[in-house]
Formats: sequence, C-alpha cells, structure tokens
Amino acid sequence: MKLQITHETVYDYLPAVETAQHMAYLTPLDKASQTLLSHSLQVSPEPAQINTTQDVFGNSRSFFSLQVTHTQLQVLARSQVVTQAVHLPHSELSWESVRERFRYQAHAGFDAANEFVFASPMVPRHAEFSAYARPSFSAGAGLLAAAIHLMRRSGESAPPVTVTASYDVTLRRPIPTDGPIRLRARVVESSDD
Repeated sequence: MKLQITHETVYDYLPAVETAQHMAYLTPLDKASQTLLSHSLQVSPEPAQINTTQDVFGNSRSFFSLQVTHTQLQVLARSQVVTQAVHLPHSELSWESVRERFRYQAHAGFDAANEFVFASPMVPRHAEFSAYARPSFSAGAGLLAAAIHLMRRSGESAPPVTVTASYDVTLRRPIPTDGPIRLRARVVESSDD
C-alpha cells in the first residue's frame, strides 16, 4: 500500500526566542516491510544548519538550529512510503513474563528498553487506556498475539479517548524563555493511493 503523510509541528513562543536547537524524528523507517519513497522536512524560519544522522537504534533524526529571533517555529514533514505484508515471528513469550522482566529489581542488569516502561509527564498513564487494552491481554496470552489483537481492535472501533498533541510546556532548564511554549503537533494529511 502506498501512503502519503504530512505531519506539522508548530511551536508558539512568548516572548520571542533568540536561538533554538531542535532534534526531530519525523523520517519514516526504510526497512523490509516499508520502503521510503520520499521525505522532505521544511522548517520555518529557515535554520542556520540542519544535519540528518541515524541514532543508535537506526532511526533517522534531524538536528537543526535557529539563530534568528522568532515567536513561532513550524516544522512540516512530508513522506511517501510503500508498505508490504509482514511475516511475523513465532513467539510463545507471554505478556506477563515480559512485564516481570521489566519490573524493578535491585542490582539487575541494564536493559535499554527500560526507558520506555515508565510514565513521564509528557506520556502519562491513563486508566482508560488500560481498560481499553485489557481484553487483548488475557491471562497467559502471548505478547505478540496480544499486541496484534489490540492493533486489530483499534482498527475496528475507536479507542475510548482521543490522543492529541496540543499542550503547554514551561521549560525549566535550560531556559530559553521565561514564558510558556505552546506546542501543536498533528497529522495534516494521510492518504493511501
């Protein structure tokens, strides 16, 4: 399936910001199940520099810096991908065993996936999400089977809450401005050909 995606992120600053540095992860992966046909990133105001590299996980990241005073930053990413059917691996690993693996244990070895386990101020846990997911994660269900079941259910019916990326953030350190920064992020357009 060929997909075209336009994603817009807008920052509104008050008071104006003199310099800013940003890291954007907006380039779709190019892998066996998905071919990246095109990708463009437009930044306004125009950045003094923009560099795109890969992180340690293979994700494309774009660093850009702005050296001009501005009250708004707009980042527009346009991408076109072709997706292919995926042959899923067989796994009998239960979701409970994965949960236990990532439960805190004193003196346990470091696992990089641990950073995605805990809630954060930007990604809180909500009872509505747990309640919606619970039917897919029955006792003893395999993690892969439960995740696939949840994704299929999400496509069949709307989840109980709508997730939006519009919130106010007050930066504490480093502080480029004393006022709040408003961030709006949305998928402007998504279509399949």
